[in-house]
Order: sequence, then C-alpha cells, then structure tokens
Amino acid sequence: MDEPGKGAEPDPAADDPDRRSGIWLPGAATQSMIESIGYHVRTPMNAILGSLDVLVGEGVNAHQRRLAQTAYASAEALMRLLTDVLDLARIEADLLQLVHRPFLVQRVLDQAVSSRRSAAAIGATSISWEMLDTVPTMLLGDEARLLQALGGLIDCALGVLHGGFVKLEADFEPSAPRAAVGDEPAPGQLRLSLSFAGEGVRTDWPERLLEPFALTAVSQHVGQGGSGLGMVVARRLIELMGGALIASRTIDGSLMLGIDLPMAPATAESGAREPFLEDAAAIARGMHAKVLVVDDNAVGNYLTRLMLEQFGFQVVTVSSGEEAVEQAADEAFDLILMDCVMPGMDGCAATRAIRAAERRIRRPNRIPIIALTAQSDAEEERACLEAGMTGFLSKPVRLQALREALANQLRATASPHPED
Repeated sequence: MDEPGKGAEPDPAADDPDRRSGIWLPGAATQSMIESIGYHVRTPMNAILGSLDVLVGEGVNAHQRRLAQTAYASAEALMRLLTDVLDLARIEADLLQLVHRPFLVQRVLDQAVSSRRSAAAIGATSISWEMLDTVPTMLLGDEARLLQALGGLIDCALGVLHGGFVKLEADFEPSAPRAAVGDEPAPGQLRLSLSFAGEGVRTDWPERLLEPFALTAVSQHVGQGGSGLGMVVARRLIELMGGALIASRTIDGSLMLGIDLPMAPATAESGAREPFLEDAAAIARGMHAKVLVVDDNAVGNYLTRLMLEQFGFQVVTVSSGEEAVEQAADEAFDLILMDCVMPGMDGCAATRAIRAAERRIRRPNRIPIIALTAQSDAEEERACLEAGMTGFLSKPVRLQALREALANQLRATASPHPED
C-alpha cells in the first residue's frame, strides 16, 4: 500500500466538480440524468395529486374527503422529498439556476404555511405567519426557490415537534433610506425568522441545528417531513441566493432559524400583480372559454380536462403536437395548455408552428399558450417562452396553481365563447 503522499496515484476527481460531488458523470450527462428522473417522477405524481385534487372537489362524504386529504398531504410530502433529492444533485453538480422576477411576499409566506397545515395538525402543532409593515408588497427574486427553502425549514421543525407552535415572521431592512417621495425603493435585507417550540425540542439544539441531518438524529419525534434533507437543501438554496442561515434560542426558550436575504423591492410595473381576489373574477369572466389541452399522456389529458371543467370551461384534448397545430388551425380557442415533452413534434415546435400560422393569417391577438412540463428548471422555462408560450406550469399541476395561471392569462386576453 502506498504511504500517504508517496507514490500514490493522482486523484482524477480532484479537478472534476462532478466527481467531487459524488456524481461520477460528465456535467451534461449529470443534467440529463437528473432531468430524466425528474420527468419520470413528476409524470405519475401529476396523476396522483391531480386525481386527489379533483376527488376532494367532488361530492364525497366527510370520511372520504378526510381520506383523500390525508393521501394528498402524504403525496405532497413525497413530492417535496423527491424534489429535494433532485435539487440537491443539481446544486452539487452546479447545475441549478436562479430566476429573478417580481413576486408577492405575502403569497410566499401564505403558501409555505398553508400547504403544511395538515402536517401540523397531525402533530397537534399550531402554525402561523406574520408579515410586518416594513416588508414591501413585492420583491425581486426567485419565488419558487424561496418557497422551497422556507418549506424545507418548516418541514424540519414539524418533523421533530409534537404539540407546541411554529411561527414564520418576515421583516425588511432597507440598506439606505429613500431620499424623497417618488424615488426608487432602496434594496435591503429580507429577514425571515422561523420560531418553534414544543415537546421533543431540546434547549441545546441551536449549536447543532445547521449540521446536516443532526436534528433528526437527536430528536425523539421524527414525523412527516423529518428526514432532514429539507434543511440541507434549504441552507444550500439560501446560500445560492446570497443569503445566510443562522440558528439561535429566543428569550422565551423557543428555537429560531433566521434567514437574511439581499433583495430589492419591485414596483407594480415590474410584472407582478396584486393578490389573489382577482383570480375568481378572471375565471368567472372566462367561463365557457374554449381550451385546447395537448398531452401525450392519456391520464394527464383526462385529469386536466376534469380540472378545467370544474371552472366551467369547454375542453378539447389532443395527444400530439401535430394534432395541436391542426386543431388550432380548425377551431378558435381562447387558451392552449401545451405539454412540452412529446414524441414527434414537441410542445415548443408545436407552439412555433401555431405562432407562424397566426402571423400568416394576421391574427390580431395571439392565443395564450401555457406550458405544462415535468422539467421545471429555468432553462426549460426560457425555452418555452422563446418558442412563443405565454405561461409556464410545472407538473404535478395543483388545482390552485392552474387557477392562478388561467386567471393570469384570461385577465388580459380571454374572449369568452357563448355556450354551444
């Protein structure tokens, strides 16, 4: 055996980031592997979550509704775990890209907490959030990754708690005061604190909270979301966004995870819209709108149809890009939901063909086309928008996310068809 430093073969992983990360593949192969796994996970999860989403909205009795909601919460927890595994692989291989656009802070806080109320109820834990008046309505940043990071920290807290509380609070400290009314708002620090306490939490944890998987290793109450992976991914995402994660103990004895993120306020003109009450009105104005659903997966087509019919839309489904181009030429649609990955003509190619046809006939308004994709990274979204799509939805598609996407498109462009 070679002595350390004497005659040992050089380590080929030393200058290879993929080898150092434990992913022994070239960068392009790593990305292909991650995207392939993500696609083949998200497609069946789309069917599971979509079926449960529709079932909860059907006329079921209280017992059936509770079973469906329990299955839905468990399926969402599984989806978050799988997403964390894939995103950690992306981070380790330096393949994860951030997207900076205006987002509503209130929406992030509400979604991070409300999507975990069922898990909190299982452990008899109260969960809440508060946004101080110092926080701008909109900030510029990666909404999806911030939501993912917050969710991972909340999952970690809920996973080790029994009883007690979890509270998320947001504050904002500008880096400089505004000089005068009308000046651009100053950038600063978005400060998020997650406080939690209850049975199963020990007072000596602050020193160990940020160690990978240490919290679940010492906890006696490892429940839903308690794998510890969410904490690891959350910390890496926060660091990628230029922020820092700290752990401490508060005066009342609860534990606190604090996040400082550099962010700049966004104005209404930047592209975000005010919340959420407009959605129902926009959907109502679009009642009886005609929607084309394009998906080569028969189950996906069926579930998307059911969701749309709950909103009162007329729905036509096709299973290929070629059929989508033909159907869009033969009928007038108010909106198209376009799967991206299909054999033959994929969603981007079909969209380009539809846009070319619109230019030939000089159509005054483009048909809104929303991408439906199991490949949810920034590069895929950019490719969809460059092809001419006007919106983007990641699978598995939740009913509320579909409602928001439809409302966003219909608010500006839908022209309802009369009932046939």
